[in-house]
Amino acid sequence: MILLDLHLPKYDGLQVLKTIVEAPPLRHILVLMMTGIASPAEEGQIVGLGALYRKKPNSLDGYLQLAAEIVALCKKSRS
Repeated sequence: MILLDLHLPKYDGLQVLKTIVEAPPLRHILVLMMTGIASPAEEGQIVGLGALYRKKPNSLDGYLQLAAEIVALCKKSRS
């Protein structure tokens, strides 16, 4: 799994996602894109490119739930 932020300091996260999806050695890897804020159009692009989208949590409990989801997704992808 690749965890990717939408708003990177030097790169456009959507462009990075497109590059991952178009790269044969990487396209099989699940990408979870996170951000504090995304427009509906950006959310649609993320999902349209086959990635999962999650809003960054704003609490410790939210991060714990996200971490549990990530672990579950990783376990599922192994089977």
